[in-house]
Amino acid sequence: MRTLIGRVAGLVGHFAHSPKANGKFKAVMLALYDDFQELESRNDTRWSSTFKMLAKVWRLRTAISVYFNIHDGDNKVQLTLSEWNEVRACIGVLEAHHDVHIDIQGGRTSFVASTIEALAETRAMVNSSTFELSTVQGCELSPMDYLQ
Repeated sequence: MRTLIGRVAGLVGHFAHSPKANGKFKAVMLALYDDFQELESRNDTRWSSTFKMLAKVWRLRTAISVYFNIHDGDNKVQLTLSEWNEVRACIGVLEAHHDVHIDIQGGRTSFVASTIEALAETRAMVNSSTFELSTVQGCELSPMDYLQ
């Protein structure tokens, strides 16, 4: 999973560090959606930033794919179909942990002790160099409303 997150961070960085690429991406996005949304980069001090980065990249995957097809098709930061599928699977896994994390931050739950284990498991999964979807028990991979 760490490799995938690094690949997605590289994709986001491609647009963040290149005004030329960002301008072309903005034009593609405006043609598709009539508005421009910035990609979000992760911040190692904010756990939820990885989830938010993956979710935003997934939400904007059509514009990203169109950009690479038109402007930069052979760029090494472009994700493969397999990587896009892994991004979707990771979002499905991280969504529940993200919600728990938000509850803890907001103090909306009295079950803090019961959430520590789930957060520790998520951290171990994010930090692992491999990610096997088959090891995820009870993972709901149906499309999430806010990612469509």
